Amino acid sequence: MDTRQRMRERGAVMTIVVGVALVASVLAYGILYLAVANASRNQFYTDRGPARYFAEAGAVWAMQQLWVDPAWNAPGGVDISAQVGAPAGTTVSVSYPVCGVPPCPLQVTVIN
Repeated sequence: MDTRQRMRERGAVMTIVVGVALVASVLAYGILYLAVANASRNQFYTDRGPARYFAEAGAVWAMQQLWVDPAWNAPGGVDISAQVGAPAGTTVSVSYPVCGVPPCPLQVTVIN
């Protein structure tokens, strides 16, 4: 085997190694991108999850009030933090304004 043939073989191996490294780096970047995107999405749901549960509990509480007394209204808002079991520092309020034609909008606000 002469020197030229060895040089060509080394060039072919180098091309294969660079190609494999390029493919591996693109795959690693894709996996890293998916991991970071998924982590930020989970952080969003983790931060807002309890607030959503308190808001749903507030809506259920207000619907129960309306079931007992259809004329019930709370135009300025009612603090129901204790009724829904919200921790200290979290305020859950429900407002149900008087409107002319039902269905009237029910608004639940959670302040953490």
